[in-house]
Amino acid sequence: MTKNILMEGYFLVKLKNALISLLIIVLFFTGLSLKTEILKAQELTGPESLSIVLIIDVSGSMEYTDPMWLREMSSQIFIDLLLPGDYLSIIIFDHEAQEVYPLKKIENPKQREEIKEALSGRLAPRGSTDFLEALEMANAQFKENDWQGARPVVVMLTDGEPNPDSSRGDDEEFMEAYMESLWKEVTGFALERYPIYTVGFSEEIDPQVMRKISMETKGEDYVLSDPGEIAPAFFALLSSLRNRQNIVDYTFNLQEEPGRFSFTVDQNTQQINLLVVNPLEGECEVTFHPPAGSMEDFQGLQTTREDRYMLLNLQQFQELHWGTWEVSISGSEQIRVMGDLDPNVKAWTQGAVGLTQHPLNEPLNFRVRVERGQDLPQLPVRVEVVLKRPGQLMPLTLLLQEEGDFFTGVFDQVDRAGEYEYETRVLVGDELISTTTSRVSVQNLPVLTTDFWIEEGYHVGEEMVVTASLLMGGHRLQEGNELRVDHIWLVLDYEDGEKITLPLFDSGQKEHGDIKVADGFWSNRLSFSREGAVQASLLASGRYRGSDFMLDKKLGSFYVYHPGTIIIELKEDNHWASPGGRFSIPLLIKNNSPFKETLLVVSGQDMGSFSDPRIKLEPGEVKEAALTYNLKDDAALGDYNLMLDFQVVDSLMEVQPSQLSFGLEVTTVPEALIRRIIPLAYGSGAVVLTILAVLLLFFLVGLILYWLLVYRRIRVGGSLIYYRNDAADELFSTPRKIRLKGRTRERVVITFNSENQDADFYIEGSTFNYDLIIEILRDKRGPAFIQGWKCLLGRYKHLLMVIRCTGSGVIEFEDLMVTQKNLYHGDSFTSGDYSFQYVNAYGRRFTGKGTESGVNILEGKMINPD
Repeated sequence: MTKNILMEGYFLVKLKNALISLLIIVLFFTGLSLKTEILKAQELTGPESLSIVLIIDVSGSMEYTDPMWLREMSSQIFIDLLLPGDYLSIIIFDHEAQEVYPLKKIENPKQREEIKEALSGRLAPRGSTDFLEALEMANAQFKENDWQGARPVVVMLTDGEPNPDSSRGDDEEFMEAYMESLWKEVTGFALERYPIYTVGFSEEIDPQVMRKISMETKGEDYVLSDPGEIAPAFFALLSSLRNRQNIVDYTFNLQEEPGRFSFTVDQNTQQINLLVVNPLEGECEVTFHPPAGSMEDFQGLQTTREDRYMLLNLQQFQELHWGTWEVSISGSEQIRVMGDLDPNVKAWTQGAVGLTQHPLNEPLNFRVRVERGQDLPQLPVRVEVVLKRPGQLMPLTLLLQEEGDFFTGVFDQVDRAGEYEYETRVLVGDELISTTTSRVSVQNLPVLTTDFWIEEGYHVGEEMVVTASLLMGGHRLQEGNELRVDHIWLVLDYEDGEKITLPLFDSGQKEHGDIKVADGFWSNRLSFSREGAVQASLLASGRYRGSDFMLDKKLGSFYVYHPGTIIIELKEDNHWASPGGRFSIPLLIKNNSPFKETLLVVSGQDMGSFSDPRIKLEPGEVKEAALTYNLKDDAALGDYNLMLDFQVVDSLMEVQPSQLSFGLEVTTVPEALIRRIIPLAYGSGAVVLTILAVLLLFFLVGLILYWLLVYRRIRVGGSLIYYRNDAADELFSTPRKIRLKGRTRERVVITFNSENQDADFYIEGSTFNYDLIIEILRDKRGPAFIQGWKCLLGRYKHLLMVIRCTGSGVIEFEDLMVTQKNLYHGDSFTSGDYSFQYVNAYGRRFTGKGTESGVNILEGKMINPD
């Protein structure tokens, strides 16, 4: 290789390295951007806060159903179990309701003590039992106070049945009107999504009333045997609301022996909560034994101790705390211990909502959101539902499919009436890390259907008629002896907490959009009045074949947008065409709507028509569109000012501007033809000039490349040192040098023939008369600028320097007789009574000998002198 070849290679390597470095930098910053997006996606909200109204019965019957005032102790436990950020209100009621504490946010332990102090001594038995007034006050707590989107819950503790006036308990007409008002109020809670959890603890309660209140509002009913079960029920209720796992429930008689139990902590454990109830106020001590280390080194234990109970909270677990914890309890009385585990990963069911009624033969749609803790944002999980059907011993397992932020699945074998119990399980690999349980009551009830379909979204101000029906066996039901419909509502829940409830009617009245009375179609007109994200559902309540029902059908989520605008810009103000001809009107259009829109264009003058007056736009699209206008054949020559009117298929959309004008010149056919040809000629000339400029640039760059990469390497260079073999004359035996460098030829001729006047060099004293020719062999195909590009692109063949003899001359090289060989730096050879050595001027030129050093044409004809 020559020095220039090496420099060229060095340049190309540097160029490659620079490109690779640039690519790495781009990928690096792209990676940073992607990483940022991933981190944003990993951000999780804090724990779900609760807004609870606790209603406590203080009617006269409590004097003998709760003589030890366990309601007060249980309520104090309830208060201590709430978390900072929860909201709490307390209402007591007998024949009237009283506010003990308004709905406020719990901020610190001192506030809890204030609430307990406000409740202390307020639970003395008195009066009757007015459920309605208590629920009305609870509803007002939610309406009149700010609870900032926390999850609303009502917990109602009672020992009896509704009886607002004990003196009129036998008045059937009075009680019937009262219960009707009560169920109307309960329906309002259902519409507002305020679940009521009822807790009853005496033989005087009516379980059917309690169950109906809870089921219609999607709460749960707890029927207890005695007031000693209230505290465990409160603990289980709050544990269920927070989606925790129950791990401990023991009763110990400490007079006989200490109580002992254990629980397990692993990497999915966020905290452990233990409640020790000691209603007789005996002494009690709890001792923990962690799997490693000692409790003196554990900083995550918090204890709340009262006279009749103790709360213990363990958190901040490190890896050394993973394993089995042993717990021992000593004391002097009987105690009850309950405990739950708050996991880092939780599954929240949003489809097939538990504690509700469900029609027979209607599929169960499961929709589960998995909430991961801050330390486990990308934990790969799978979710399955273990479903137990009535009358079946073996449960079925349904694997849910991940779809965005949810896991979904459908179970369609809902062919048996009864309680369907299901467990939602979250697993990592084969390890179970979280479970939640619930149930659905499947009954022979109608199926709720509607024509309200969830689309991409709707516009503020958009109106429609919403229709719903109740079907049984595919047939539409009408009200009659078997069916009574109390209400059907379309409920729109906005993400900021606002709720819109639209009642549907089978009235046949035009104002409701209902066509015929009592035809089994319930309808009403819906107009979207505000913007925001919405979850839609359909609710129906009534009675079918002797059974009350409350059906809740989830319709899905969508967004209500303000009507957008379409902005139009005319890109050319003046146009021309001949009668019967056509021209194009270029427009720049921006669609600010989140929906697909169709723009209609109408011309104000009757001079022709558009080929297609419709322009379809994607959401948020900015596009250039060209309207083709066809002039009439009889259009008169002259200048016109034409108007374009723009309309949108969606009448709520605004177009800016709604009108645009442009100038039109109607010209003769020959003039129109000339106007078309001239721009084409100008355009063709520009194209030709551009092509010529590119070709010239290609030619000049090729010549420069030829000079840099080819021309400087095709000239013979270096030096040839020679001396006479066995010369007696010192003149001929002294080494001499022929300088080849600086020659401007690809071929140098050295002759032993004194008569050769064309040779470049003459060596005298030889007995031979042939020539030695040194030349560069190369690819000479193509002109110089093409050779330059070929060399740059690596398609140019390697250059070779060779030396050859003319006539009968030979070269002796490494014991071989040849007539031609490749010439490399440092080569020594003999020819014409002289010894030669080739030396490259740079010390590196034409190095690296190949395997073909020469052509031995005398092989077999000469004898090696050795």
